[in-house]
Amino acid sequence: MSIAATYVSATSFTATIDTNGNQDLTGQCAVGTRIRAHCGTDGVKYGVVTAVSYSDPTTTMTISGDALTSNLTCFDHGNDTPSSLANHGHTGPADGGVIGTATPTANKIPIADASGLLDSWVRQGGECRLTLSGSNLLLSRYNGYRLVVDNVVQAIPSAGVTVSATGLTANTTYCIYAFMSSGVMTLEASTTAYAADSRNGIMVKSGDTTRTLVGMARTNSSGAWADSLTQRFVLSYYNRRIRGLCYSTNSPFSTSSTTAVDLSSDAKLEFLSWGDDASIISFSAGMTNTINYANMYIAIGINGSVAIGTLITATQSQYAATLGYTGATLIFTKGYNYATAMGQVVEGSATCYSTTLISSTNG
Repeated sequence: MSIAATYVSATSFTATIDTNGNQDLTGQCAVGTRIRAHCGTDGVKYGVVTAVSYSDPTTTMTISGDALTSNLTCFDHGNDTPSSLANHGHTGPADGGVIGTATPTANKIPIADASGLLDSWVRQGGECRLTLSGSNLLLSRYNGYRLVVDNVVQAIPSAGVTVSATGLTANTTYCIYAFMSSGVMTLEASTTAYAADSRNGIMVKSGDTTRTLVGMARTNSSGAWADSLTQRFVLSYYNRRIRGLCYSTNSPFSTSSTTAVDLSSDAKLEFLSWGDDASIISFSAGMTNTINYANMYIAIGINGSVAIGTLITATQSQYAATLGYTGATLIFTKGYNYATAMGQVVEGSATCYSTTLISSTNG
């Protein structure tokens, strides 16, 4: 994996972090070290370090050899032996060495990356977390400051990176991607799904490996980002945590329906899910029926269909509430989901009191 670089001139460039998190690169890029610079459409350029200096957090290198261009994005270098990096753009002997090739194996680090270029933290995830900060989404550092973008390790700015909901469609779920724009980390909200990057297994925007997935978010009916106890609409892809949901009211809800129906449009939890984490969901209420010993049901609806339910038998007095409870551990569908409190009677009319609907998601 290459080291991100910033063009300065045809003979110099800067870098702020290597693939292992080091900022001072003067030791590994000492005078005499061979450099292979990737200049996008201008191709690969080769040179030798003639001067190097460090001023926190930037290492500046001057090289002799091929002229660099403003399309410079990243570079590779030899190891502690200055002549270790071949100075040819093809596979073959150079200064007594041979450039090897490697074929990646599923779920394994490619052989070419075995010397620390793709260390364990990359495989475990980025050192960041996506949250809601005010009206904007914020990608901030978490347990470090590194994130792989387009197969290059990048440093997340200390102040984080934000994106607003301006111009987005209401009630819409978006994938949140990080990308580099002229050397600056930027966030993008897109409805395009994500897929694994064949180079490293990291989740990226489908069809565009320059954008790394960092989260999922949904706009509310006003077109704004939202994150509350009844609407968990911001999930982080990296460093996930349990996000609780809860709806509770003492207002009574009644039904005489003999099929399961939502007790109220208010008794609803909305949330996003990555589709791969199990969550507990439960619904409890005190219930009465106008007919003694009548059977009633309480149920939890998921995305408009009954997911789980429990039979409740009314007490002898229609004025004495019977505690009803139902719950389960479920894996929700990836993307947007909603849960509702539902009720049904066999006969009579049921009323629910002290209704509580609880769930969680991870992100």
